Amino acid sequence: MPRITTRSLVPLLVSSLTWYCSHGASTCGNAGLTLLQVTEGKSNGGVQKMSAVSASMTDVADVTTATQIRSQFFKVESLGASLTGGLGALMKAVPYFTLDTLDRSLTTPQIGQGFAASGEGLLDEILKMLSNSDQAPQLEHLKGQLGKLFENLPSSVPGLADMVNSFHDTGNAGSLIQAFGTVLDYLDVQVTDILPSNSSHEVSNYLGSLKDIFDSLGDGTDEFELGSLDDALKAILNGLRTATNDLAPGLGNNADVLGNIMGQLDPILGSFFGTISDFQKQVAASQVCWKSTDTIPREKARPSKCPEKHEFDGQRWCVLSENSSESSVGLASLLQDSRGWPVQTSCRSTEDCHYPGCDQPDHVTCYAGACYTGTVDSRCKGVANLQRLDDGGWCYEGRRDISCPAPARPHLVSPQCDADGDFPHQLGAWCYAACPAGSVPSKAGHLCKSACGGKYPSSEATAPLLCGKTQQAVQLAVQKMVSQSMQSVIGIGIGIFSGSFSAASLPGTFASLIKAGKGFAHPKCPIGA
Repeated sequence: MPRITTRSLVPLLVSSLTWYCSHGASTCGNAGLTLLQVTEGKSNGGVQKMSAVSASMTDVADVTTATQIRSQFFKVESLGASLTGGLGALMKAVPYFTLDTLDRSLTTPQIGQGFAASGEGLLDEILKMLSNSDQAPQLEHLKGQLGKLFENLPSSVPGLADMVNSFHDTGNAGSLIQAFGTVLDYLDVQVTDILPSNSSHEVSNYLGSLKDIFDSLGDGTDEFELGSLDDALKAILNGLRTATNDLAPGLGNNADVLGNIMGQLDPILGSFFGTISDFQKQVAASQVCWKSTDTIPREKARPSKCPEKHEFDGQRWCVLSENSSESSVGLASLLQDSRGWPVQTSCRSTEDCHYPGCDQPDHVTCYAGACYTGTVDSRCKGVANLQRLDDGGWCYEGRRDISCPAPARPHLVSPQCDADGDFPHQLGAWCYAACPAGSVPSKAGHLCKSACGGKYPSSEATAPLLCGKTQQAVQLAVQKMVSQSMQSVIGIGIGIFSGSFSAASLPGTFASLIKAGKGFAHPKCPIGA
């Protein structure tokens, strides 16, 4: 964080004292204007403080400045303008925190840009308290230094970036309000530490009053979420009363004064609630969706996986591969040997001949591409080899041999779906692909219907038709719907609150709350997202 030296404040306080003396302050005397010097000692936060060469003169200027600030706060229009200016300045950061980057968190530079936008306006309000407009040139250097302080807030204040991103990622207004409160506390220490005690007290009160109002906006938001416009406005009014009494004790107890200041703040409050409401709906739309009744056809293909030694015929059956032994046996043609006897060309080796019908106990062999089998037979004892018998066999080495019958042609085999392929699920004569993320098969299995998954994997038992990116998002959506149901019956915009405020007196605030209370349709869950 850049160091803010109080040397830059010397022109400010000297100019202030000159102005007071020139307007007849009797205690000024004839002392010169070189009243202050910068010490090398450091105070809290690393900001250098000033000490007085002439304590009495410094105290006079300090007290006079503080008195002037306090007197301005007792003027209702001035007080309202200061609060409106401060809140309006802080609100300038909100558009930076609602950037359409919902798929990723804000970066530290983006957050710094937002607070820098706030800082310029807020510093203007603080500097107005310390000097009249004629001294603006002397204050520009100080303003530039403090502006850098705002840019570096995300890296200087622990947890600040997390608070802002909590709002950005979930739409939780409480996180944003906490972030502004933390910034105001930090600024209170940094800025008031370089001012004399009485002046710093008034500036500190001002920053604290802005924090009081922000806290009340958080309380009001909570009350409105629970369905009570009346309690929401009461919370805001109580915060404004506290802030007013901090700056001008007793003034906040006057209902007319509060009404006047509330009217001045109305455009700022309306903008705040409107911006937050719109962004929350944007976040909700990106975080939660409705399961739709839409379906898409499930991708399918014919089964084509065949068992071993088979191949797919390209249509709907598995047949024996051409190079398999079963195929050779089944498709071999009858030949005649040299004697004209029919034989079955059916084998490449004896192993191919072991099948039903070619399994006599004493002899099985493959010879010249044909299978033969035989059994020892008394009729062939002492008979020459190849002597034919009346039953179609012949004698060979004391056996009755025969040419093996052709094996039965294998049956056609139905192909199956490939469990490791793109279409693993079989329904009837088709194989179906898995449904894309965000969908599940229909009851019959032929279609894909919407389901929680893909970008919206989370669900909640209390809201079976909602899907969300996180379970918290679904819970917040349910809470919002319940809140909107309650808000729909409270008569927003037609009643009068505490006899003082109505839609006519606070048009910006009421219009934004009415808009926030209206329901909106979550998008349909995309199938295949």
